[in-house]
Amino acid sequence: DGETNLKSRKVAPTGPGGVGSRFESLADLAAVRGTVECEHPNADIHHFLGNVMLSDLPGEQVSVDASNLLLRGSTLRNTRWAAGVVVYTGTETKIVMNSSDPPSKLSNMESTVNTMVWIILFAQAVLSAISVVAFVIWKSLYEEDTWYLCESGDDAPTELFREDCDDTAESSEFGQYFTFIILYNNFIPISLYVTIEMVNYVQALWLDWDIEMYHEETDTPALCRSSGACADLGMIEYIFSDKTGTLTRNVMEFRRCSVASTVYGAPPENDEAGDLPDEIAAAKPSSEWTGLDALVAKATTDPTSAEYEFVLSMAIAHTVVLEKGDDGKEELQAESPDEEALVKGGTRLGVEFRGKDGNSAVVSVNGEERAYEILAIIPFNSTRKRMSVMVKTP
Repeated sequence: DGETNLKSRKVAPTGPGGVGSRFESLADLAAVRGTVECEHPNADIHHFLGNVMLSDLPGEQVSVDASNLLLRGSTLRNTRWAAGVVVYTGTETKIVMNSSDPPSKLSNMESTVNTMVWIILFAQAVLSAISVVAFVIWKSLYEEDTWYLCESGDDAPTELFREDCDDTAESSEFGQYFTFIILYNNFIPISLYVTIEMVNYVQALWLDWDIEMYHEETDTPALCRSSGACADLGMIEYIFSDKTGTLTRNVMEFRRCSVASTVYGAPPENDEAGDLPDEIAAAKPSSEWTGLDALVAKATTDPTSAEYEFVLSMAIAHTVVLEKGDDGKEELQAESPDEEALVKGGTRLGVEFRGKDGNSAVVSVNGEERAYEILAIIPFNSTRKRMSVMVKTP
């Protein structure tokens, strides 16, 4: 889907009759016999429906969806191994069905040069046609006096110039047309393309060497992949961005919240209020500001309070994966920086996300781990503008 962040995938439902509970060894996996029924190949990478039927469970079937599908081109992370069944191959895979030939791209400079060359070529063709007409007129007026052209003229010196001359030979107007095309070949500036490519190459080098385009935090210099587009950079007047993070640093940090009509967190700073309209910045809040410490105290001591449910939602209503590296260091991998900021905010408020164990989300409150079984998930979408989970309390 164009993003490189981790996507949450899971095995087919386990438990009585489930697929995962059938295999305890490689021998069990090798001996399995069954059938997979799924939808016809299509390009929708967010949708998949199918059923798995095993021979040792006649009459029973396990439903699978997009959360059980590992697409071609994906990299398996956060687990050592996985066993699966190939359902789409070759040109029927979703990544191939979504692929298309890249469009031909030309810079404004290249488009302008190509247009001018076509105009010059047209002018050359017209000028050659005019020259042929002028040649025919000139020939009809002075043909008898041009004996040295060896086309006609009986009074030419035979022995000096006309030994092998054919008096009956005539030059066609069609041949003369291409003669003039060759004579006017310098009209088309062939060397212009070479000059433009050399200039673009030097401009690309200057972009790569520009210290002001160097990102020190990630040690990433500028990299010009298309030298032909360098000239277009100076013609840009407007930049349109579809989301935050494209043009900004996109640093998400949990600052404040409102729970049960109580606002927790620090008041807006001057630089934040400066971005608001004057009438909003000058307005008085409907309730007093309460520090986050008060929210932490209620959330960690009273599991029946609205504050605890609020922070608990931050800790379990997400698709974040807790990944452990080879060095044992834990790191949150989220599909969006918003989710990562909310999970880190939950940890800061006393409810720490400790990963997932099967279908359960594990959180830690005051050092005590609690597992909440996830019964259903309604993913985030732009219409609802939220994500919902249904859980079973321990």
